[in-house]
Parts: sequence; C-alpha cells; structure tokens
Amino acid sequence: MKYLGLGKIACILAAFCFATAVVSIAQTYTNLADFDGTNGNGPNGTLVQGVDGNFYGTTLVGGSAKSGTVFRVTPNGEITNLHTFCLKTGCPDGARPIPGLTLATNGKFYGTTYDSGGTVFEITPNGALTTIHQFCSLPNCADGGAPQGSMIQGIDGNLYGTAYGSGAHSGGTVFKITPAGSFSVLYNFCSQTNCADGKFPMGALTLSPTGNIVGTTSLGGANGLGTVFEVSLAGQLTTLYSFPKAQVIGGNVANGIILGTDGSYYGTTFAGGKNDQGTVFRLSQSGQVRGYSLCSQPNCADGLQPLSALAEGTDGNYYGTTTGGGFTSGNIFQITPTGTFTSLYTCNAPGCPDGENWTAGLVQGTDGNFYGVASEGGNQSACLGGCGTFFSLSMGLGPFVEALPAAGKTGSTIGILGNNLANTTSVTFNGTPATFTVVSDTFLKATVPSSATSGTIQVTTSSGTLNSNIIFRVVR
Repeated sequence: MKYLGLGKIACILAAFCFATAVVSIAQTYTNLADFDGTNGNGPNGTLVQGVDGNFYGTTLVGGSAKSGTVFRVTPNGEITNLHTFCLKTGCPDGARPIPGLTLATNGKFYGTTYDSGGTVFEITPNGALTTIHQFCSLPNCADGGAPQGSMIQGIDGNLYGTAYGSGAHSGGTVFKITPAGSFSVLYNFCSQTNCADGKFPMGALTLSPTGNIVGTTSLGGANGLGTVFEVSLAGQLTTLYSFPKAQVIGGNVANGIILGTDGSYYGTTFAGGKNDQGTVFRLSQSGQVRGYSLCSQPNCADGLQPLSALAEGTDGNYYGTTTGGGFTSGNIFQITPTGTFTSLYTCNAPGCPDGENWTAGLVQGTDGNFYGVASEGGNQSACLGGCGTFFSLSMGLGPFVEALPAAGKTGSTIGILGNNLANTTSVTFNGTPATFTVVSDTFLKATVPSSATSGTIQVTTSSGTLNSNIIFRVVR
C-alpha cells in the first residue's frame, strides 16, 4: 500500500557522482510477524524503540474502524494493538496516521493523524491516547493542516513538526508543541515571492549541529522543486539548498532527512535522478550535493521510488528501503558515505510472505539489529495483498546505547536507551563523567556535564562498555 501524499509526487533529486559498486555482504532477513487487519493494515511509518526495549508504530488503515492503529511489537514479534483510531463519532482522536511515532524523554510517544485536518496526539506505552491539538482550529486553518512527517523533540524539550498544507500562506507550516499541548506556529511557508522559501513540507525532521530544526519541502524554493531548510527555535528560516531544474538533479524532496556523524545531511527522493526513479543523496554543510540514482541496474534490481528517510548504522553506513524495484516489490539497501550501494533484500517468492513494498524506513535497535515493517505481504488473507509484516535485519552489529534526543544543552537531562543497563557504573560524554539515574534495565537518565563536548556517549556496565550509535552534540 503506497501513500504518496496530496497530489502526485514528481521529479526529485538525483546525483552527481557516487560510486556504483555492489559487493557481497552477509545479512539475515527474518520475518517475525504478520499484521492481520485487526491490529492494523499497511504499516506506513518508521518504527521507534521505546524505553522498555519494544518497538512502537502506526498503521495507515486497519483496526475495527479501518482508520489506522497504534501498535507495540516486541523484538521477537508479538504485536499488540494499543489504539484503534476513529471508534467514536466524529473521530475526535483523528484518523489515518501517516508517519511513525516520536519518543520523548518523558517516555511517552507523540504522533499525528492526517484526515479531517489532522491532529497531534500523545500516547503512553500502555495505549492511553490523548489528542493534544486539532489542526485547522484557528481561522482559515492558520495553524496548518494534514501533517505527514514525523515530529522531533528539540533541545528545549518541545516537539517540532510540519503540516503539509494551509497556514498563513497556504504552503504549510513548521509548528512547535509542548508535551502538554501548548501549540504555536513557528514558520509559515510560501511567505516569499514565488514561494522561494519552499512549500508543502512532508518528510521527517532532524536536528542541526546547533540544535535547529532541519527538514525538506516537496515544492517551492528558487526553482520550484523543493528545498532543504533550517529553522531556528525562534522561527528564523534559512534555505540550505534549492533543488535545481536540471532533470538529472531532480526536485520535490518528500522523504525526510537525517544528520550524519560526518556532519552532512543524508536523504532520499521519490523520483528524479538519471532514471527518474529516485535517489539517495548527501548534502554537505557547504551545500555540495552528490548521490546515487536508483534503478541504475538491469530491471531496477537496486530498487526505485523510496518513501522514507535513511537510518545511520553503528558501522557508519546508511540503510534504507524502496517501494519498488528489486523483483518489483521493493528493496532494502545499504549505502556507504562514499556512495557504494548494495542491495540487501528483496521479495523473490510468490505472494511475498516475508513482506513487500517498504514505505517505512529502518530503525536500528539497541541490540544491534535493524527492525522494520513492510506495508504489504505476509501470510494473512484478511487484506488484499497481505496486511504487512514486521521483520528484523541482522548485519552482525553489536549492541549500543542511544541518546534521547541526539543533542542537548549542558545541564539538561537526557534519556539513554540500551540493553542490560541495570548494573551501570558510569556514564561519560566524550570522556567527561556525568551523573545518572538507572530507570530500568533498558533506560537511564543522565545530566549533560557543564564541561562536556560533542562526541560519543559511553555507558559502562558490569558486562562491559557500550558506545552511542551517533555523536551526541552538545549545544551551548
């Protein structure tokens, strides 16, 4: 089940000169569970790991009201439906969540629904859902409408997201909302002539090295084909990149972006590239772009038309998914920072019992394995084409710890996810000791030391030392 947003997603960024070598890599793909319609159908958003070590996500449809669900799934594949949307008249809880969830430092999850203007909701790990904002609640939908990208928690503890449409200039908004539900518009797109600042943001957000909000728009910019933008927490927008008109470069970015350990931004595009089937790209801090054009191999064996952001693995490589190509049913891939592309898995069995059509991205669990959902396939006949699957992908990588969020001010308290943390004896930020509190075997809290500098977080336990998967960036 593909969901391409409002309107047709057209040409997107392509590439200039990443390498195209494909090498043999040892990996193991395991289908762990099938969705059955009652617990959801068409999981569409990237999973997030909770403080309990389980994974949480959303389905676009399914559930008894067929308007989507929020679910929890254990690493071994036990799926629990936590909430079914639109069971009450008027759907006060919203309907059809498109992106995945965001885990906040309070241990709760935050997400958005799309239908009827959309909502922002909070949900606990036990499934207690509260709608904390209804879009189009201001005159003429000045707060925005139809959110499609997942939110991110900022260094100030607030949540930040984008609304695809409406706003003061009908080009969408960047919004801020506190965990308690206090909502404000941070920026209105299309406020400049010819929407030079971009319009219609759709993808997941990331934090800049200085703690600002970075994302993409699907249209607008200097050439009308989308932008990469940065917004300060005070609402000042800077366009980092406008995608050019040349077809080989593409435009209309919609899939979100992440900040790599090397300081560059990495993302994917649904179309564009040499073959107009999408790309994987890197944008440096100096504004230089290069990438890999998908469908470069015979019969598009390397995949085409990705719809999700990338995940950076603890091996320094980037992992992503496509909705088509491979054996026509999508592809899971790895790409190195220098551009070596490798296909890791594609459906090659009738009916795709292990899953197909990966609209969601991957998440690396703190046990070292990657986890994800396929929006179609599986062995359940309740849904046409299958209801989707939950799977793991092992690349032989070891356990690690993950900071929540990935940047913070000195003196602030952050969360740290991991495994076997009950016997933690020390936590350091790039070598600087920190005070900490063990909350559970899979979660602890630590205070960023006043003298800390950006670098790796290390958690020492009775079993050894665990390093963070990415650099924690200290913001002053």
